[in-house]
Amino acid sequence: MMLLGNLKPVFAEERLESVFDKDLTVNEDDVLVLKGEVEGDKQQIKKELSRRILKRLDLSNCLDDPTLKTDIKFANVCGDKKEELIVALSLSKDNGLLAIFIESNTKYQLKLTIKDMLPIVGLNFIELPKLDYKVIVADEYLDERFGAFFESTSRSIYLIDKDLVARKLWERVVYLKVAEPLEEGWLIKLEEADISFNSKGEIIVRAKRQELKVEDLKQSEGQELNSLDIEEIYHWNQDELSFTRVESS
Repeated sequence: MMLLGNLKPVFAEERLESVFDKDLTVNEDDVLVLKGEVEGDKQQIKKELSRRILKRLDLSNCLDDPTLKTDIKFANVCGDKKEELIVALSLSKDNGLLAIFIESNTKYQLKLTIKDMLPIVGLNFIELPKLDYKVIVADEYLDERFGAFFESTSRSIYLIDKDLVARKLWERVVYLKVAEPLEEGWLIKLEEADISFNSKGEIIVRAKRQELKVEDLKQSEGQELNSLDIEEIYHWNQDELSFTRVESS
């Protein structure tokens, strides 16, 4: 189980799966509908595209998953001065992935995927200094309240490098709640963080870590036992393509 004392950002050097599939394409007409530039059945296009991606990735067992959610956005994340088609798929309670399509001759082709993610509850893009395209910011949610008594949301930053391979640059918990049984009641360990990005390429984290005692898990408030305010700053290093923690003076 994730512990509050170990809530340090993850700086992942892993290079994630790259894939090229000339057969999995989205035509220009469907793209225009997805962008909202022409009328059409956007929901049907999203549904069919989701099914094709799952089949391509050998996830056909998820085709009829009633919890399947699809989010589609457009952004320049590959440095080609064009907007890529980014598809976020959330499957069941603990699986998610991103599929990125790049424009090629009036069609968009699947070029890479980021798998082994949790369900994606937020998808955004930010600019970094001296980088002429955007990086991906994804919020992932894990619900283990049934049995394990904890839930969390984490925020990750992904960069697509010149070889069209995804790299996770940074990750931190945004919300974490852990419940531990006491002889009477429950001990709740809670962390909530506000994460912002500025034009200098800095990540600013302001968080609060608490320990509360409650009589019942359904309680929204309890007796505060401990509280700690946290501030962290991370600076973007373009030469190393990484974020570095700025130590407080």
